[in-house]
Order: sequence, then structure tokens, then C-alpha cells
Amino acid sequence: MTAWTPNGLNITRRGFLKTAGVAGVIGGGLTGVDMAAGGAKSKPHQALSPAHDPSQMSETHVDIADGDDVAGIIENVSDGELLVFPEGEFRWSRTVLVTVDNWGIRGQPNDGTVFMVPEGHTGRELTDYHLRTIAKSSLENPAGDNILLKNLTFDSTGRTNPGIRIGVRNRGHVENLHYRCNGTIGPDLMPSGMNALVQNKDGHLTIRNYVQHNNGRLSDYNGGDSRSGFHTGAGNFGTVTLIDPVLTGFPNNGCYVSRTPGRTEIVGGYLANNNVSNVRLSGAVTVCGTTMELDTETYATGDGETTGGNDYNTRMVWGDARQTARGPGGLVENCSFILHSYDRSQGLVDILDNPSITVRNSQFLLEDEITAVSADAGEIVLNNCTFTGESSATAGSGDITGDGNCVSGDIEPGDVPTSEQNCRSFEWNRVHPLGQSS
Repeated sequence: MTAWTPNGLNITRRGFLKTAGVAGVIGGGLTGVDMAAGGAKSKPHQALSPAHDPSQMSETHVDIADGDDVAGIIENVSDGELLVFPEGEFRWSRTVLVTVDNWGIRGQPNDGTVFMVPEGHTGRELTDYHLRTIAKSSLENPAGDNILLKNLTFDSTGRTNPGIRIGVRNRGHVENLHYRCNGTIGPDLMPSGMNALVQNKDGHLTIRNYVQHNNGRLSDYNGGDSRSGFHTGAGNFGTVTLIDPVLTGFPNNGCYVSRTPGRTEIVGGYLANNNVSNVRLSGAVTVCGTTMELDTETYATGDGETTGGNDYNTRMVWGDARQTARGPGGLVENCSFILHSYDRSQGLVDILDNPSITVRNSQFLLEDEITAVSADAGEIVLNNCTFTGESSATAGSGDITGDGNCVSGDIEPGDVPTSEQNCRSFEWNRVHPLGQSS
């Protein structure tokens, strides 16, 4: 399969919806965003190089046998120590808190190092993370710093899913984090797959190739106390960059990144079939080159469940500038939105409480009847977006502004300002391999 970038290369067709572990290669030419009331202002994107300093760490090669418990080894890591694990399957039996500096864990690539989550890890509390690098009260306790987590695979198939809470003061890097799991085991509270924060405003945490097909019961929103794929909130004041995340099947947002005073950047990747939204955003959030897909018919015939209910509403982008959000706004650019089927959705791009969000240079493929962009609770600015498909969908309704948009196929423009009809087709070479059409 040819490598994919958000800028587009020729690639094979989908056939990958339920498989894990495919991640793209990020191309250049990406932009960040600094949102202010009334619109988006682009500036150079954060560097995509690892945000850690390996020169401050010395390798310790862990001598361990298959089936051994790693919790005590990791808990006693020293300042300046990089734990290198061999190939094999090992037990990670309990929550581990590490707050030293200049440390890390590196497993073997291609799922070579697997940490098994045993029976008995109930996940009944939101703080039941398998690994924490900051104590529970993140606003009062300093985090560790200069942290590296690389080539970690967690296996919780048939058991409650684990999570990681990584907090850093200034820098950290996560790469090739893979969860093998098969959804929520009962309606109990569960931690997010990953919760991340940077305490200092000039700090930077990068997370590259984080893959989790949660296969959860999408209606288990549980008043907001259910599992998110990725979350950053009130304790984040720096920048968190997700590069090529693959997050599907979560009941409480794929990426819940709206309520943070810091910045969040999502670059590339594939987000699909997540309840509430794939990305819940506010003014300091940029989403660039990401493929988002909704196909609940296929999802429900696989490992996942939908089951209906008022808490079941599958959007792709949801504007939410409430509480600890840095401010109103949010920017989505160069993204692909693919709708095959859905049970309940108020719109692929929708606003909860956010005066204005911007979507530009993006494409929508609509194969089911829907109002794709719903701007009933705030303004949505659409620039140079394409809407196409063979359904009787409507491109948008409500307070929608912008220019350079076009509508093709059977799609009705609705309230979307358009410059042309039947002007552009959907470009599959811009789509992540997991989103390729069958």
C-alpha cells in the first residue's frame, strides 16, 4: 500500500474498517491556528519532531520473562533512565504513578512488546489509569518532565480497557501506542484511552500513531462519565499535538479537546464512529488533514454496538467553547468527511455553544440523507469546501457564511453559499487508507 499524506497520493481502496494499526505518513505544508473571536488566523505549525530530549536518558535493558509483572519495574524508574523492554507479553497489573524527570519506556516495534491488562482491573473510577505521570489533582501537583513512551501495546481483549494519563511540565513524546480491546465491559466508569496535559504555556507534548479501535457501545455516554479516545482539559496550558491518531468506537468523543486553556493540534489520522463527536473543539484547536467517517450500519454488524438512546448522537465536529475553553472558534482544514450510514446525528459539523468555527478546503461525501453542516447555535464559516454524493442530503442549514464552496451530485446546497454547481468531485487520494471506499 502506498504511503498516504494529507496532501494526497494514490492509495488502495478501503477494506480496512475493522483492522487496527494502519497509520499514515505526515506530509509538509501544514498550518496551525490562533483563534480570536470572529475568525481564524494561521501561523506556522508546531514542529512535528519529537518533543523530548533523549540525551538526558540512559538505556536500561530490562531482563524479564514472558508473563512477569512490570508494574514494580516501571514504578521504580530513576531520573534519567530509559527502560527498554524486550519482545514478549508481560503483565501490567495495577496503576503506576511516576513523577521523575528524564525517563521513558521503549518497547519493540510492530507490537513486539505487549502489556497484558489482567482480570481484576475494574476501571470503575475515572482516575483508574494504568500509568500516570502526574498526581490526581493536576492543577496543584507538578508533573514529571522530558518523558518518552514508545512502542507500547496494551491488550485488554475481553477485559476492561486501560488508559494513560500523561502530564509534563515542558516536554514529552508518545509514539506507537496501540490498544487491543473490544469495547466497554458493562456501563461502569472508565478512564479515557489517553488524558494529556502540558503545564507550562510554552511546553509541547507530541503524540504520534496512537491507535485504538474501542468498539464500544456508543449509547453508553453515561452523562459524560464514559470513555473518550483522547482528552485534554483544564490542566493543559501548553500545546498538545496528535499526529496520525486512529480512534474509533468511543461513547464520549473520539477527541475531547474543547475545554482547555492550552492548544491542541490534530494532524492527519482517522476518526470514525464516535458518539457525541469525532472532535469536540473550541478556539485553540486545529484539525488538519484528518479523515472522519460515519458508518453505523457497518459498525453495528462488526464488534461494536449502537443500541439507540437519547445520548447517542454521532457527529464529526462539534463546537463547544464552554467552561475552561481558551475561547470561541476552532479551525478544521484539508479534511475529508465521509458519511455512509447513521442512526442519529444532528449534523456532521454542528455547534453546541460556540459563536463561530471555520471549516475550509475540506470535502464531504454524503451517501445518506442528512443536513451535513448545522449552524443553528452559532456561525459556521465554510471556505472552498466540496459537497458531493448520491443521496438527497442537504449541504447545510443555519448561519453559514464563506465562499468558494461547490455542491455536486444530488446534494442540495441549502444555506451553504456556493460559487458553482457540479464543479469538483470527491478526491479519494486525500483520504486515509482506513477511510477508503469499498
